[in-house]
Amino acid sequence: MDIPTDRSEYLPGFPFKATRAILVVLGLCLLVYSVPVTGTFDQVDPVTRSTSVPLEYTTTGGETEYGTFDIQITTPTTGVATNGSVRIRMQTGWGNPYANTESPPRAPLEVAVIAAPTSWRPERAAREGTVLFANTSTYEQGEYATFERVLHLPASIAPKGVGPTEATLYYYAASNAGTNRFEILRTYTVYRPFWERPRAWGLLAAIVLLGATLPTFNQSVRNRLAEPVQRYADRQWRQDLLSKAQRLDDKFDTETTASAGSPVEQSIQAAPRENLQDWSQRLEQFAVLDQTLSRLPFEELPVARTKVRSLAAQTWSDNDPATASDLNDVLTGIDIGFEVRIRGQSYDGAKLLDQTLADFPSSEDDQLEQAAAEINRFEDARATVEQWSQPSSSPADSGKSKLAVRVDSQVVEPTAIWERLDTILTEGTLDQFCEQAKAVEDFAAKTEPLRSNSGSSHPLSAGQAQDTTIEDACNAVREGDLDAIEKAMVKAEAWVAEQEVAQMFATTDLSHSSIDPTDVQNRVDQARATNDYTRIKSIRDEVMAQLDSTWQPSDLLSLTPTQFEEVLGQLYQRNGYDVQVTQQSGDRGIDAIARNGQRTIAIQAKRYDPNGAGNVSGPEVRNAIGATVQEGADVCVVATSSGFTQDARRAAMETKGVEVQLLSGRDVIEKLSKSQIPNPT
Repeated sequence: MDIPTDRSEYLPGFPFKATRAILVVLGLCLLVYSVPVTGTFDQVDPVTRSTSVPLEYTTTGGETEYGTFDIQITTPTTGVATNGSVRIRMQTGWGNPYANTESPPRAPLEVAVIAAPTSWRPERAAREGTVLFANTSTYEQGEYATFERVLHLPASIAPKGVGPTEATLYYYAASNAGTNRFEILRTYTVYRPFWERPRAWGLLAAIVLLGATLPTFNQSVRNRLAEPVQRYADRQWRQDLLSKAQRLDDKFDTETTASAGSPVEQSIQAAPRENLQDWSQRLEQFAVLDQTLSRLPFEELPVARTKVRSLAAQTWSDNDPATASDLNDVLTGIDIGFEVRIRGQSYDGAKLLDQTLADFPSSEDDQLEQAAAEINRFEDARATVEQWSQPSSSPADSGKSKLAVRVDSQVVEPTAIWERLDTILTEGTLDQFCEQAKAVEDFAAKTEPLRSNSGSSHPLSAGQAQDTTIEDACNAVREGDLDAIEKAMVKAEAWVAEQEVAQMFATTDLSHSSIDPTDVQNRVDQARATNDYTRIKSIRDEVMAQLDSTWQPSDLLSLTPTQFEEVLGQLYQRNGYDVQVTQQSGDRGIDAIARNGQRTIAIQAKRYDPNGAGNVSGPEVRNAIGATVQEGADVCVVATSSGFTQDARRAAMETKGVEVQLLSGRDVIEKLSKSQIPNPT
């Protein structure tokens, strides 16, 4: 029997959750009940009512005749949105002397469709009903007349409050001789739009207001409302705990009194409400112990049922859940057994626990606690060892354990670790076994980058290392020497770092960089000579960071004209200038103004492809100088991604009053590299 450990499972949602749910349901019902789906009437399909009406009428010549009128009235689908129709035909005439002549008599007829509440009598409906359609015409024999109308429901019939009402449609037919017919066509369930009902609006507003305010009572009000419910929940909870305690009394053969029960029951009965959760957890622990005792095949275990039962009963009587937990751990461990399987071979791990289990079962709490702790240590160590000794799931590593690692093209097994475990399980102690399991765990974590099924591309596993390093790594793995393995891994990484540095120097233009290849190589040689392989990787990272901010000639060509202007602005900002991009455009404009309080520099950017537009010409430089003078700047800078013609350089030299600086593509690259301006591409 499971006992809840929290009173919330006994608490009903009332008065908060249930009340809010009820209000939501009421609101939904109100909306569904009151709001029409598509129109005024509730029908889905139009219905045609056809009837033959015999009426006496007076002809234009004064004769009294009898005729039959075929009247068909189609009522609308949903009232305001659909046409209804009235179709009338005169079929025959009796006693008509002109029936066979070319000029048959004409019969006058009045037809109407009337709507009225269903509760009205037909007489009142005929007298006070709302006429939806009316027509007076004279019909010849066999003549049809059809009248299409939109039959609107009058507002006087629609319901005023919440919910629908019923309305009835009648048809009325009469002749000029005073004969008539008044009959029911059909009855509708009629809705009125929700927004036209003040009482319905008031009801909805009241529901919304109640639902909004009830959950927001202040905490004291909520506590006063919830306290009676919580007291009821605690009574139910305590009763369930007592019921469970009685059952455990029977299980552990505890002596009880008819009036007060066992000591545990008495304690539960006297416990404060705030302690019920603790008692629930205690009883659950004893229930788990009882289930273990019921499950164990004692005839197959090296313990006596009577002694264990006696110890469990004593634990229950003493109300000691901690000892019950320890006893359960020991029994569970004994039940599972202590066999250890390593790479297909079985070992009897019970030898490691002989001393621990020698005095079991014992009523000494400290001995039982120690036994439980030792068994738990053994279980954790066994799980670790068996996990890593399982065969690898990779087909390429068939026959190897999960602990094996890849070095170059080989999958190497840590044989020394398995040999050490074999010795420990044969003649060692539990402490040694747990220590070796920790070593297995450390080895697995340290060599994960080399694990054959980890998908790693570590230089050592990928064969990117010197032969001596690979050989040292294989030996270190076999010996389980973590320090030697880590050293080999770092050496392999350092070797790759050296190759990467050499490759970067061979493929990168360093003429605009502050990097000195000779100095870098000397630092690498010195680090290798002192076996400082970590330093080699740091040098590689340092060189890569420097090269990231080193511009190449092709980098300028990859920039758009706008990006070229932006990096020039960043260049002057890095050197302490406040840069403002101008709004001018075209070759005669200045692209940016740089100020530092002492001098003002006008910058003209010319992003040209040396193989396309070519070099900046003399007229372009003179235009930039003129624009600089108009801006009132001290210095005119013309920067390009290509170069300058001789005429452009002559124009710069001959200019007086304004300093002119011409920055070719190589000049720009050098300044950007030294200032470490990032490349936006």
